[in-house]
Amino acid sequence: MPRVAHVPDTLRRIPFRGSDAVASGLLTRRQLDSKVWVRILRDVYRHVDLPETDAVRAQALRAVLPPDGVVRGRTAAWLHGVWQPRPGQVVPLEFARPTTASSTALAGARQRRLEFLPTMLSEVPELSDGCVGDLVEVHDAPTTSVLRTCFELMRDRPLVEAVTVADAFAFAGVLTLPWLSAYVELHRGWPGVRQARMAVELASCRSRSPGESRLRMIVVLGGLPEPIVNVAHYADRGRTMVGIPDLYIRDTPHPVGLEYDGAYHDDSVQRTLDNRRENRFAAELHMSLLRFGATDVRSRYHASLEQIVEATGWRHRQDLLDADFRRTAPGLAW
Repeated sequence: MPRVAHVPDTLRRIPFRGSDAVASGLLTRRQLDSKVWVRILRDVYRHVDLPETDAVRAQALRAVLPPDGVVRGRTAAWLHGVWQPRPGQVVPLEFARPTTASSTALAGARQRRLEFLPTMLSEVPELSDGCVGDLVEVHDAPTTSVLRTCFELMRDRPLVEAVTVADAFAFAGVLTLPWLSAYVELHRGWPGVRQARMAVELASCRSRSPGESRLRMIVVLGGLPEPIVNVAHYADRGRTMVGIPDLYIRDTPHPVGLEYDGAYHDDSVQRTLDNRRENRFAAELHMSLLRFGATDVRSRYHASLEQIVEATGWRHRQDLLDADFRRTAPGLAW
Protein backbone atom coordinates (compact mmCIF):
# COMPACT_ATOMS: atom_id res chain seq x y z
CA MET A 1 0.00 0.00 0.00
CA PRO A 2 1.53 3.37 -1.01
CA ARG A 3 2.41 5.79 1.74
CA VAL A 4 0.29 8.92 2.06
CA ALA A 5 2.33 12.11 1.73
CA HIS A 6 2.58 14.26 4.84
CA VAL A 7 0.71 17.56 4.24
CA PRO A 8 0.50 20.06 7.12
CA ASP A 9 -2.71 22.10 6.95
CA THR A 10 -0.78 25.36 7.29
CA LEU A 11 1.05 24.66 4.01
CA ARG A 12 -1.88 23.42 1.96
CA ARG A 13 -3.36 26.76 0.92
CA ILE A 14 -0.43 29.17 0.57
CA PRO A 15 3.01 29.19 -1.07
CA PHE A 16 5.85 28.78 1.42
CA ARG A 17 9.62 28.73 1.67
CA GLY A 18 10.92 25.20 1.83
CA SER A 19 13.83 26.12 4.06
CA ASP A 20 11.43 27.69 6.59
CA ALA A 21 9.17 24.62 6.57
CA VAL A 22 12.16 22.35 7.20
CA ALA A 23 13.64 24.61 9.90
CA SER A 24 10.33 24.74 11.77
CA GLY A 25 9.88 20.98 11.66
CA LEU A 26 6.75 21.02 9.49
CA LEU A 27 8.48 18.99 6.76
CA THR A 28 11.68 17.08 6.30
CA ARG A 29 13.84 17.67 3.23
CA ARG A 30 12.79 14.25 1.95
CA GLN A 31 9.10 15.04 2.42
CA LEU A 32 9.60 18.32 0.54
CA ASP A 33 10.84 16.33 -2.45
CA SER A 34 7.49 14.52 -2.68
CA LYS A 35 5.35 15.02 -5.79
CA VAL A 36 2.69 16.60 -3.62
CA TRP A 37 4.78 19.81 -3.57
CA VAL A 38 5.41 21.91 -6.69
CA ARG A 39 8.42 24.21 -6.76
CA ILE A 40 7.46 27.63 -8.11
CA LEU A 41 10.60 29.63 -7.40
CA ARG A 42 13.93 28.78 -5.85
CA ASP A 43 13.06 27.54 -2.34
CA VAL A 44 9.34 28.39 -2.81
CA TYR A 45 6.70 25.66 -3.06
CA ARG A 46 2.96 25.17 -3.28
CA HIS A 47 0.67 22.19 -2.77
CA VAL A 48 -0.13 20.37 -6.01
CA ASP A 49 -3.86 21.09 -5.57
CA LEU A 50 -3.34 24.83 -5.10
CA PRO A 51 -3.98 26.50 -8.49
CA GLU A 52 -1.19 28.80 -9.66
CA THR A 53 -3.27 31.96 -9.92
CA ASP A 54 -1.91 35.49 -10.16
CA ALA A 55 -2.51 35.91 -6.42
CA VAL A 56 -0.57 32.72 -5.63
CA ARG A 57 2.30 33.84 -7.85
CA ALA A 58 2.44 37.18 -6.04
CA GLN A 59 2.37 35.44 -2.64
CA ALA A 60 5.28 33.26 -3.71
CA LEU A 61 7.31 36.31 -4.71
CA ARG A 62 6.54 38.19 -1.51
CA ALA A 63 7.89 35.20 0.44
CA VAL A 64 11.42 35.77 -0.93
CA LEU A 65 11.51 39.38 -2.10
CA PRO A 66 13.56 41.81 0.05
CA PRO A 67 11.48 44.54 1.72
CA ASP A 68 12.76 47.15 -0.74
CA GLY A 69 12.78 44.81 -3.74
CA VAL A 70 10.79 45.28 -6.96
CA VAL A 71 9.98 42.36 -9.26
CA ARG A 72 11.50 42.90 -12.71
CA GLY A 73 12.66 41.09 -15.87
CA ARG A 74 11.27 37.67 -16.74
CA THR A 75 9.83 37.33 -13.24
CA ALA A 76 7.72 40.43 -13.84
CA ALA A 77 6.75 39.10 -17.29
CA TRP A 78 5.61 35.88 -15.59
CA LEU A 79 3.61 37.83 -13.03
CA HIS A 80 1.98 39.88 -15.84
CA GLY A 81 0.97 36.63 -17.56
CA VAL A 82 3.26 37.06 -20.58
CA TRP A 83 6.02 34.48 -20.03
CA GLN A 84 6.38 30.93 -18.70
CA PRO A 85 9.60 29.03 -17.98
CA ARG A 86 10.31 25.94 -20.02
CA PRO A 87 8.86 22.65 -18.74
CA GLY A 88 10.80 21.35 -15.77
CA GLN A 89 12.33 24.74 -14.94
CA VAL A 90 11.35 27.08 -12.13
CA VAL A 91 10.66 30.76 -12.47
CA PRO A 92 13.86 32.80 -11.99
CA LEU A 93 13.87 35.44 -9.31
CA GLU A 94 14.85 38.74 -10.94
CA PHE A 95 14.35 41.90 -8.92
CA ALA A 96 15.55 45.45 -8.60
CA ARG A 97 16.37 47.61 -5.60
CA PRO A 98 16.81 51.37 -5.25
CA THR A 99 20.21 52.75 -6.18
CA THR A 100 20.72 53.63 -2.52
CA ALA A 101 20.07 50.07 -1.26
CA SER A 102 22.76 48.02 0.47
CA SER A 103 24.76 45.50 -1.55
CA THR A 104 23.34 42.45 0.25
CA ALA A 105 22.80 39.69 -2.33
CA LEU A 106 20.09 37.02 -2.39
CA ALA A 107 21.22 33.51 -3.31
CA GLY A 108 19.98 32.32 -6.71
CA ALA A 109 18.56 35.71 -7.71
CA ARG A 110 19.46 38.30 -10.35
CA GLN A 111 19.56 41.72 -8.75
CA ARG A 112 19.90 45.21 -10.20
CA ARG A 113 19.78 48.72 -8.91
CA LEU A 114 17.44 50.89 -10.94
CA GLU A 115 15.79 54.26 -10.79
CA PHE A 116 12.02 54.35 -11.21
CA LEU A 117 10.47 57.59 -12.32
CA PRO A 118 6.90 58.45 -13.36
CA THR A 119 6.55 58.67 -17.14
CA MET A 120 4.05 61.14 -18.52
CA LEU A 121 2.64 59.88 -21.79
CA SER A 122 0.79 63.18 -22.05
CA GLU A 123 4.06 64.47 -23.51
CA VAL A 124 3.14 62.52 -26.63
CA PRO A 125 0.23 64.30 -28.40
CA GLU A 126 -1.36 61.21 -29.92
CA LEU A 127 -1.35 59.47 -26.51
CA SER A 128 -2.45 62.38 -24.38
CA ASP A 129 -4.92 60.77 -21.99
CA GLY A 130 -2.80 58.87 -19.53
CA CYS A 131 0.05 58.78 -17.06
CA VAL A 132 1.93 55.52 -16.73
CA GLY A 133 4.58 55.03 -14.07
CA ASP A 134 7.34 52.46 -13.88
CA LEU A 135 5.94 50.67 -10.82
CA VAL A 136 2.68 48.84 -10.15
CA GLU A 137 1.47 46.44 -7.49
CA VAL A 138 0.31 43.00 -8.61
CA HIS A 139 -1.58 41.50 -5.66
CA ASP A 140 0.56 43.62 -3.31
CA ALA A 141 3.84 42.56 -4.95
CA PRO A 142 5.75 45.67 -6.16
CA THR A 143 6.49 45.06 -9.82
CA THR A 144 7.81 46.95 -12.83
CA SER A 145 4.92 48.03 -15.02
CA VAL A 146 4.13 46.20 -18.25
CA LEU A 147 5.78 48.92 -20.33
CA ARG A 148 8.89 49.17 -18.15
CA THR A 149 9.22 45.37 -18.00
CA CYS A 150 9.04 45.01 -21.78
CA PHE A 151 11.41 47.94 -22.31
CA GLU A 152 14.03 46.52 -19.93
CA LEU A 153 13.84 43.06 -21.51
CA MET A 154 14.16 44.45 -25.04
CA ARG A 155 17.17 46.63 -24.37
CA ASP A 156 19.00 43.74 -22.67
CA ARG A 157 18.83 41.53 -25.78
CA PRO A 158 20.08 41.27 -29.38
CA LEU A 159 17.65 42.52 -32.02
CA VAL A 160 15.84 39.27 -32.87
CA GLU A 161 15.39 38.33 -29.22
CA ALA A 162 14.19 41.87 -28.47
CA VAL A 163 11.53 41.50 -31.19
CA THR A 164 10.54 38.16 -29.66
CA VAL A 165 9.92 39.92 -26.34
CA ALA A 166 7.89 42.74 -27.92
CA ASP A 167 5.81 40.22 -29.90
CA ALA A 168 5.02 38.26 -26.73
CA PHE A 169 3.80 41.31 -24.80
CA ALA A 170 1.73 42.53 -27.76
CA PHE A 171 0.19 39.10 -28.41
CA ALA A 172 -0.71 38.72 -24.72
CA GLY A 173 -2.75 41.91 -25.05
CA VAL A 174 -1.18 43.61 -22.03
CA LEU A 175 0.06 46.53 -24.14
CA THR A 176 -0.30 47.96 -27.61
CA LEU A 177 2.64 48.64 -29.88
CA PRO A 178 1.90 52.39 -30.29
CA TRP A 179 2.01 52.82 -26.51
CA LEU A 180 5.23 50.80 -26.32
CA SER A 181 6.76 52.92 -29.08
CA ALA A 182 5.83 56.11 -27.22
CA TYR A 183 7.36 54.77 -24.00
CA VAL A 184 10.60 53.89 -25.78
CA GLU A 185 10.81 57.34 -27.37
CA LEU A 186 10.45 58.98 -23.97
CA HIS A 187 13.60 57.15 -22.88
CA ARG A 188 15.86 58.16 -25.75
CA GLY A 189 19.43 58.40 -24.57
CA TRP A 190 19.12 55.39 -22.29
CA PRO A 191 21.50 52.45 -22.92
CA GLY A 192 20.00 49.98 -25.39
CA VAL A 193 17.16 52.26 -26.47
CA ARG A 194 18.19 52.13 -30.15
CA GLN A 195 17.80 48.36 -30.07
CA ALA A 196 14.45 48.65 -28.32
CA ARG A 197 13.22 51.19 -30.89
CA MET A 198 14.14 48.90 -33.80
CA ALA A 199 12.47 45.95 -32.06
CA VAL A 200 9.18 47.83 -31.67
CA GLU A 201 9.25 48.84 -35.34
CA LEU A 202 9.63 45.16 -36.32
CA ALA A 203 7.16 43.74 -33.78
CA SER A 204 3.82 42.10 -34.52
CA CYS A 205 0.86 41.52 -32.22
CA ARG A 206 -0.03 38.31 -34.11
CA SER A 207 3.03 36.10 -33.47
CA ARG A 208 1.94 33.34 -31.13
CA SER A 209 5.31 31.96 -30.03
CA PRO A 210 8.99 32.92 -29.80
CA GLY A 211 9.76 30.44 -32.59
CA GLU A 212 7.30 32.17 -34.93
CA SER A 213 8.86 35.54 -34.10
CA ARG A 214 12.38 34.29 -34.88
CA LEU A 215 11.21 32.74 -38.14
CA ARG A 216 9.49 35.98 -39.13
CA MET A 217 12.72 37.89 -38.48
CA ILE A 218 14.61 35.60 -40.87
CA VAL A 219 12.13 36.63 -43.57
CA VAL A 220 12.01 40.35 -42.78
CA LEU A 221 15.71 40.91 -42.11
CA GLY A 222 16.49 38.74 -45.13
CA GLY A 223 14.87 41.33 -47.39
CA LEU A 224 11.71 39.44 -48.37
CA PRO A 225 8.27 41.07 -48.29
CA GLU A 226 6.65 41.34 -44.86
CA PRO A 227 4.83 38.03 -44.28
CA ILE A 228 1.19 37.79 -43.28
CA VAL A 229 1.01 36.34 -39.76
CA ASN A 230 -1.50 33.69 -38.68
CA VAL A 231 -4.28 34.43 -41.14
CA ALA A 232 -6.77 31.74 -42.14
CA HIS A 233 -6.74 30.40 -45.73
CA TYR A 234 -9.92 29.19 -47.41
CA ALA A 235 -10.80 26.99 -50.36
CA ASP A 236 -14.04 26.39 -52.26
CA ARG A 237 -14.57 30.13 -52.84
CA GLY A 238 -14.18 30.97 -49.20
CA ARG A 239 -16.56 28.36 -47.85
CA THR A 240 -14.00 25.91 -46.39
CA MET A 241 -11.11 26.82 -44.14
CA VAL A 242 -7.99 24.84 -45.01
CA GLY A 243 -5.79 26.07 -42.18
CA ILE A 244 -3.78 28.90 -40.66
CA PRO A 245 -0.11 28.94 -41.62
CA ASP A 246 2.17 30.69 -39.16
CA LEU A 247 3.50 32.93 -41.93
CA TYR A 248 2.42 33.51 -45.52
CA ILE A 249 4.76 35.25 -47.98
CA ARG A 250 2.47 36.53 -50.71
CA ASP A 251 4.15 39.18 -52.87
CA THR A 252 6.83 36.96 -54.43
CA PRO A 253 6.99 35.01 -57.71
CA HIS A 254 5.98 31.85 -55.81
CA PRO A 255 3.96 32.51 -52.65
CA VAL A 256 4.66 30.03 -49.84
CA GLY A 257 3.55 29.33 -46.29
CA LEU A 258 5.98 28.89 -43.42
CA GLU A 259 5.45 26.83 -40.29
CA TYR A 260 7.39 26.81 -37.04
CA ASP A 261 7.22 23.38 -35.42
CA GLY A 262 7.52 23.66 -31.65
CA ALA A 263 8.04 20.72 -29.33
CA TYR A 264 4.38 19.66 -29.38
CA HIS A 265 4.67 18.91 -33.11
CA ASP A 266 6.90 15.95 -32.18
CA ASP A 267 3.82 14.13 -30.90
CA SER A 268 2.81 11.41 -33.38
CA VAL A 269 -0.87 12.42 -33.38
CA GLN A 270 -0.01 16.08 -33.96
CA ARG A 271 2.43 15.11 -36.71
CA THR A 272 -0.35 13.18 -38.49
CA LEU A 273 -2.64 16.20 -38.28
CA ASP A 274 0.15 18.44 -39.60
CA ASN A 275 0.68 16.14 -42.58
CA ARG A 276 -3.01 16.10 -43.43
CA ARG A 277 -3.21 19.87 -43.26
CA GLU A 278 -0.08 20.24 -45.40
CA ASN A 279 -1.63 17.93 -48.01
CA ARG A 280 -4.76 20.09 -48.09
CA PHE A 281 -2.74 23.24 -48.67
CA ALA A 282 -1.00 21.57 -51.60
CA ALA A 283 -4.11 19.93 -53.11
CA GLU A 284 -6.72 22.67 -52.58
CA LEU A 285 -4.68 25.87 -52.64
CA HIS A 286 -1.58 24.75 -54.60
CA MET A 287 0.51 26.26 -51.80
CA SER A 288 3.81 24.88 -50.53
CA LEU A 289 4.51 24.84 -46.81
CA LEU A 290 8.07 24.98 -45.52
CA ARG A 291 8.59 23.70 -41.97
CA PHE A 292 11.29 24.85 -39.55
CA GLY A 293 12.29 23.88 -36.04
CA ALA A 294 14.18 25.46 -33.15
CA THR A 295 17.64 24.78 -34.59
CA ASP A 296 16.61 26.24 -37.96
CA VAL A 297 15.66 29.61 -36.48
CA ARG A 298 18.32 29.83 -33.76
CA SER A 299 21.48 28.44 -35.39
CA ARG A 300 20.83 27.62 -39.06
CA TYR A 301 19.14 30.90 -39.95
CA HIS A 302 21.39 31.48 -42.99
CA ALA A 303 20.44 28.08 -44.45
CA SER A 304 16.78 28.67 -43.60
CA LEU A 305 16.83 31.98 -45.49
CA GLU A 306 18.38 30.26 -48.53
CA GLN A 307 15.54 27.71 -48.57
CA ILE A 308 12.89 30.42 -48.32
CA VAL A 309 14.50 32.50 -51.08
CA GLU A 310 14.74 29.43 -53.32
CA ALA A 311 11.10 28.47 -52.71
CA THR A 312 9.74 31.96 -53.33
CA GLY A 313 11.95 32.90 -56.26
CA TRP A 314 12.76 36.21 -54.57
CA ARG A 315 15.80 37.97 -56.02
CA HIS A 316 16.31 40.88 -53.63
CA ARG A 317 17.51 39.12 -50.51
CA GLN A 318 19.74 40.72 -47.88
CA ASP A 319 22.44 39.08 -45.81
CA LEU A 320 21.54 38.31 -42.22
CA LEU A 321 23.80 39.73 -39.54
CA ASP A 322 25.01 37.25 -36.95
CA ALA A 323 24.92 39.99 -34.31
CA ASP A 324 21.14 40.34 -34.77
CA PHE A 325 20.63 36.61 -34.18
CA ARG A 326 23.06 36.24 -31.29
CA ARG A 327 21.63 34.05 -28.57
CA THR A 328 21.22 35.36 -25.04
CA ALA A 329 23.01 33.72 -22.14
CA PRO A 330 21.28 30.54 -20.87
CA GLY A 331 20.34 32.31 -17.67
CA LEU A 332 18.43 34.97 -19.63
CA ALA A 333 16.70 32.78 -22.24
CA TRP A 334 13.18 33.86 -23.24
